[in-house]
Amino acid sequence: MTLNGIIRVFGVFAIIGGLLRASMSPIELIFGRDFYLSLILGGIIGSLLLVPGAVGAYLLQAKEAGKFGFITFLLTLIGTTYIGFLVFMTYAFQVLDPKLLEADAPPAPLGTMAMVGVMGFMLSTLLYGIATFRANVLPRGAAIMIMLFPILNILPIPYLSDIAVICWGGSYVWLGLYAVTKTGSNRVLPEQPAHNHSV
Repeated sequence: MTLNGIIRVFGVFAIIGGLLRASMSPIELIFGRDFYLSLILGGIIGSLLLVPGAVGAYLLQAKEAGKFGFITFLLTLIGTTYIGFLVFMTYAFQVLDPKLLEADAPPAPLGTMAMVGVMGFMLSTLLYGIATFRANVLPRGAAIMIMLFPILNILPIPYLSDIAVICWGGSYVWLGLYAVTKTGSNRVLPEQPAHNHSV
């Protein structure tokens, strides 16, 4: 498969993952925050699909994004995987030990790890949105939506965090559509087969 083909496939992952992630907010508002189907489809599967989706989008702007873009991209990638892990643990506790979720606060080590991880993810996402905006290769509207995600999440206003999740998922849908369109009609990268290295 060529590099353009790989980016196109990753773009499809971004579209599906973004739709699943964005759908979490309306589903949870209807059925509740711990609705298992929302946690599985949006929180776990959606987050995991965003990882290759982010890789595909980054490959389109790797040169223009520079070192700053690369570092923030890696941190965002790690953070997205971490968020999926946190949602998985929430679902696991919901099944294995529901009383833990009903507690006023999680055990101290878990609570600290979760807080630090989420704050790091929010910061890296904001910086990656800035790097994407500066690179001016991917749609700047999608970059703005990426930046809005952490900003809306920290504002103490009801339902803004739900809008933030829709912005996050929607930005990946936009980036995925861009990747699929660009690699399908215009050859934005030289057509080279992906190398298979024998062990």
